[in-house]
Amino acid sequence: MRKIILIFMLAIASGSANAEWVYFGTAVVRDDVVMAYVNQSTIHKNGKRVTMWILYDAKTPRKFENSTYLSSMGQDEYDCVTAQSRNLAVLLYSENLGHGSVVSKSSAPSSDWDPALPDSMAGHLLKYACGKK
Repeated sequence: MRKIILIFMLAIASGSANAEWVYFGTAVVRDDVVMAYVNQSTIHKNGKRVTMWILYDAKTPRKFENSTYLSSMGQDEYDCVTAQSRNLAVLLYSENLGHGSVVSKSSAPSSDWDPALPDSMAGHLLKYACGKK
């Protein structure tokens, strides 16, 4: 009976942890299909800027230095006035959906802002982030 209760509790806990990531859309990045998920609880506005965490999940392994990864999780910042975005932090994972070992991590914010073009994934994410809260 205790095993059944433990399994039930673990299922509830893992389900709520995964519930934070909401499917956002699919894009083709460097000839690979990538699905994007947004963690809605991480959307924070500070004046004209918004930050949020995004999870990108690839169908085929991607190379980074001497390793491969299937998913990346990043904190991005969006400037809602100038329609630009930049990376604040990035983690690369060996498995899909942010599972497996961390292949690489960086918490050095990019000093370069990139235009978030209206029909691009970055443009859609900017519109979503800037429209929240």
